[in-house]
Amino acid sequence: MQLRNAPNRPGLEAMAHTLVYDALLTGDSSLPEELVGSVMTPTLVVSGEASPPFLQNAARAVADALPNGEHRSLPGQTHDIMPEVTAPIIEAFFTAQP
Repeated sequence: MQLRNAPNRPGLEAMAHTLVYDALLTGDSSLPEELVGSVMTPTLVVSGEASPPFLQNAARAVADALPNGEHRSLPGQTHDIMPEVTAPIIEAFFTAQP
């Protein structure tokens, strides 16, 4: 299906003006390892198993750069992960924290 005819196109057009902010925040898309490495809080990084490889790799890289990072890949999920799949993973993560 072409994006021009996609049912979610009006929503995408409504937020198109925010793309410049996304670009400013992500810069060259490199991982600021020193900054990320300074986060000491236990952190769960979640990605969808069916997401594009660059997103899966980015999630793993962030988790690896965090001193207390943990990565979970959700089977069958894309970038648009389903709340009913995500919730048990998040609940287990927080339940396991001291």
